[in-house]
Amino acid sequence: MFHRESGLLKVTYEADMALYPLPIARWTVAVIAVLAFLVVPLLLGDYYLSILNLISVAIVGAIGLNILVGYTGQVSIGHGAFMSVGAYTAANLAVRLGAPFWVSLPLGGLMAAAIGAIVGIGVAGERSGGGDTTSQMTTEPAKTRMITIAAAQNGR
Repeated sequence: MFHRESGLLKVTYEADMALYPLPIARWTVAVIAVLAFLVVPLLLGDYYLSILNLISVAIVGAIGLNILVGYTGQVSIGHGAFMSVGAYTAANLAVRLGAPFWVSLPLGGLMAAAIGAIVGIGVAGERSGGGDTTSQMTTEPAKTRMITIAAAQNGR
């Protein structure tokens, strides 16, 4: 934003972690969001809209990884694999079963969450290691993803 508050003492954790503490910042973000979601798709062609979609997917992945690594300090090598599971599920529901976008997208997210929960149960049950356990356990979905991609490229 163009300005920041100064001289205000924040006495609660919620006030310190507020994403947009000033009303003008909230309105600015709301206007930008309306422009991005309503106006830009009407003005762009298919090619540029597909590039914008790829950028948006990368942003979602980066924000999720930032939350995981930046705020919690955990390392997840399988983060991309869980995102791929959701994308693969949503694409198959839309293409092969003809499900509408508004059905396939949430179901893809639920599938990614379910696979993440299954791996998370395994990570939570593993008590022998230290902080490296999470990164070791989440390496497996990343390896599985690479094997699946290699098999798909070979036509298997």
